[in-house]
Amino acid sequence: MNRRPLRLAASLMTLLASCTLQLEARRVDPDRSTLTGSATSAPADGASAITVTVTARNAAGMPLSGRSVSFRLSGPGEVRPASGRTGADGRASAEIRSGAAGAVTVSASVDGVELRARLSLAFVATHALACAPATVVLSPGTTTTVTCTVSLPAPPASAVRLEAASLPAHLAVEPFAATLEALPAGDVDVAVGIGATGGSPTEGEEEVRVVASVGAAAAVAPVVVRYAPPAPRIRTVYLVPTDRKVDPDALRGMERAQRHLQVWFASQLGSGRTLDLAYPVVEVRHSSHDSAWYASNPEGGNPALYFWFNALADAGAPFYDPENVWNVYLPVQNPPDQPTGGAGGVTLLPLGDVQGVAGQNGPVCRWTGGLGHELGHALGLPHPPGCDASLEGCDTWALMWLGYSTYPETHLTAAELTALGVSPFLPERPVTARRFDCASLDSY
Repeated sequence: MNRRPLRLAASLMTLLASCTLQLEARRVDPDRSTLTGSATSAPADGASAITVTVTARNAAGMPLSGRSVSFRLSGPGEVRPASGRTGADGRASAEIRSGAAGAVTVSASVDGVELRARLSLAFVATHALACAPATVVLSPGTTTTVTCTVSLPAPPASAVRLEAASLPAHLAVEPFAATLEALPAGDVDVAVGIGATGGSPTEGEEEVRVVASVGAAAAVAPVVVRYAPPAPRIRTVYLVPTDRKVDPDALRGMERAQRHLQVWFASQLGSGRTLDLAYPVVEVRHSSHDSAWYASNPEGGNPALYFWFNALADAGAPFYDPENVWNVYLPVQNPPDQPTGGAGGVTLLPLGDVQGVAGQNGPVCRWTGGLGHELGHALGLPHPPGCDASLEGCDTWALMWLGYSTYPETHLTAAELTALGVSPFLPERPVTARRFDCASLDSY
C-alpha cells in the first residue's frame, strides 16, 4: 500500500491545526477582554476625570498588543483620546470628563470587535442654581430684582461666575456680584436685576436663562419675563454740575437704595404691588451750570424755592408728572433757608443724601430710609397723624416720621398702605422677597 498520501494528509491536518491555533491566539475574545474604570463617579466640573481602560485578550486570556481600540460614550461628556492602540500589556486607556451632570455609559471595541463589557458612570453636579421669583413682569423701561441661589455641596475648586445666556437686546441681567470667590459649601444668595429697555415688547413673554459656572460646569435657572404695556414709573436723575464729577459709589448706592425700597414696599403691601422702577434705575445728567447757580438763580420769584425750582428745571423733572415720579439727586449743599424734600411727585435730595447712599455720611440704610420717606411724600403721603404737633398717639417709628432712621426696621401705617394700594406707581410687579443688606455697597 502506498502510504505517502496518508502521511501528506496527516501533515496537512497538523499544519491546519497549527494555523488555527495561531489564528485563535491572535483573535480578540470579546468575553475575555475587559473594560474597567478608575472610579464610578466624578464631579461634573469639566476637569475631574475618570480613566477607562481596555485590556484586549484572546480566548486563552493572553494580552494582545498593538490592537486598535475605540471608546464610545452615551450621555454627557467627552472621551480623550477616543481611540488608540494596546501596549505590550494589552491595555489602552482614555480619560472621560464632563461639564454637565448625568449618567454615562461607556463601550469599546478592539479591532472592530465590540466588547461585551460596559461601564456605567455618573458625573455629579458640582452646584445647582434656582432663581425666585421664577416669573417677573416688565413694562418698557422698567426693572425688578430676583434672588438667585447657588447651592454648593462642597467648596468649589474655582470662582462661581454668574451671567445670562443669549439675551435679546431689549433685556439686561445684572447680578450684584458677577464673580464669587472662595465660597464655602452651602447656599449663596445673590440679588440679580432684570431690566427691560424702552424698546422692549408690550405683550407676550420670553425666558431668560441665568447661568452659574464653576470652571467648565454650568447650572442654569430660567426666569420668565412677561411683558406689559407702558405704565407710570419711578425715575431717578443724578444731576452733576460742571464743578462736580460722577461718584461711582454714589451712583451704585442710588440704584441699590431704590432696589431695596422696591423689595421693602412689596413686603409692606403684601399684595404683589410695589414701586415700578425705571430702567436704567439712575440716569446721569451733566448740567451746564456750576454748584452755586442752584441757590442763586432767581427762578420762580421766591428765594426760599430757588434751589427746588432750579434743580427740577435743570433735571427735567416736573411736579405732578402723570407718567413719572422723579427722584433728583444733586451733589450740592442747599442753603438752610432753601429746603429740600419730597412733594408733588418729586423728591430733591442734596449733597448729604448723595454722600449718604455712597456710604460717606453715616449708615447707608438710614439714607435708604430717607429716600423712602421723601418718596412717600412725593407719592402723596403726609406725616402720620399727630406727629407734626407732637401729640400722643403719633406713630413715631413709622417710615413717614422717624422710622427712616431705623430703616429697614420700620413700617407703613394702615392709612398709608391703603393710599399706596391704589397708586398707579405701585402696580403688581413680582420682586424677590429677600432683602439684601442695605448697610453695604458690596452686599449681594
